Amino acid sequence: MPVNATINSEANWVSNSTITSQIKAFGANHVMVMSDSCYSGKLTRGLSLIIKETSNRQKLIHRMREKKARTVMTSGGLEPVLDSGLNPNQSIFMHALLSSLKEGNELFIDVRRKVIVNADQSPKYSDIRKAGHDGGDFIFIRQ
Repeated sequence: MPVNATINSEANWVSNSTITSQIKAFGANHVMVMSDSCYSGKLTRGLSLIIKETSNRQKLIHRMREKKARTVMTSGGLEPVLDSGLNPNQSIFMHALLSSLKEGNELFIDVRRKVIVNADQSPKYSDIRKAGHDGGDFIFIRQ
């Protein structure tokens, strides 16, 4: 629900199916949604993604870049999430995300750890159902 939505009126609500159909229509090869809201884990399939170091790392990176990616990183699963945290102007998730990007660590693993140790919420990362995901993924490489 956007900030201008009310529980008694669906007029300003945004459904997951609306988000998914919009993402599917995008021409971009790689789309990532970052959702910092209560119950945002409903967008995920509930898969656990583990990326292992491999001797074929460059081939893996190339393959992930070539395939379509429709992914979501959420601040929690099917639970309420904190609107503030270590910084009163940022949620605990946003603080973890920004610090992880600056540090250049493995993004989701680092964000998840930082959130879990500071709050009763568990971030999720997965492909988005029925949005055209083809096995690609986002790989951030520090220049």
